[in-house]
Amino acid sequence: MGKNKFLGIIILFSLLSCSKNNNDTEPAENTPYEYLSYEVLPTSTDPNITNGLSMQFAYITEEPNLRKNKLFIFLPGTAASPQAYKKIIQTAAENGYYSFGLHYDNSLGSAGICNNTNDETCVENALREYFEGVDYSTEVNVSFPNSFINRITKMILYLDSQNPSENWNQFLTTNNQINWGLISLAGHSMGSRHAFYISKHVSLYKAGLFSGPNGFVLANGNFPSWISTVGVTAISDVTGFSNINDNVAEWNYVQNIWEISGIQGTALNIDNNNVINSHQLYTEYTTNNGGSLIPAHNSTCADIDTPIETNGRPKFENVWKYMCFPD
Repeated sequence: MGKNKFLGIIILFSLLSCSKNNNDTEPAENTPYEYLSYEVLPTSTDPNITNGLSMQFAYITEEPNLRKNKLFIFLPGTAASPQAYKKIIQTAAENGYYSFGLHYDNSLGSAGICNNTNDETCVENALREYFEGVDYSTEVNVSFPNSFINRITKMILYLDSQNPSENWNQFLTTNNQINWGLISLAGHSMGSRHAFYISKHVSLYKAGLFSGPNGFVLANGNFPSWISTVGVTAISDVTGFSNINDNVAEWNYVQNIWEISGIQGTALNIDNNNVINSHQLYTEYTTNNGGSLIPAHNSTCADIDTPIETNGRPKFENVWKYMCFPD
């Protein structure tokens, strides 16, 4: 069995375990704000969605005057569901952001797309098809209802229709186009690849890359040139956070992509720094709590392995806030 296939099985096992074993939690006593929570099946938002059907979770602070009129959207990694990342999605709501985790067809990891090719456009076209739902690639098959554009739009419309007093519709324009400038988009592992690609093509408020992106290298060992092109989202609003011990999205590989794409600053170990002044962040945190088979990869944001302080708060809460939901 090749290395990529073996790692794919590990990711599938670990993140499915994370999805199944994490229960919803109430905010800790010193949480900034209490929040309301909603569970939404993708097919409830659009019956034409046919894959990526796991439950989606949305949160919003109870107090209208504390809402910051920004939306945090989180994209899971390979084979994982939004349930595997409740802590970071809830933390966004606790800090005043509207927030939800979005499911999609993430069954095909990076090892299964554009293998052994020197075609610079291969991965780019596949990611574009995920985003727009137009037939750009022979590697994937994503219809418009299953695209990120449709899934996000329909999730916002559904939440607004069910909770009209909460003003979810502010994240769409008058003709139901996504108001990207109000959206902070983040993803873990495979989800970070999508967030990275989308940041190249729309003007996001913030983009957060957790344990990634990877899966871009060509057969000749080079990276496709589009990675270095200037994106529509300001590069000053893009931040990466990885674990130096990650054996799935390896640190040297990920940081190389950050450098090539122009992400600002130099590599900063946040474990012993109270001041975060870079957009290239890493941790050396390791755990032996028996959570998953890939604890370093999951440590940045997945519930099963991300560390929790004795007061119940996520250890990396300030990192998440810096990256994705600042004041």
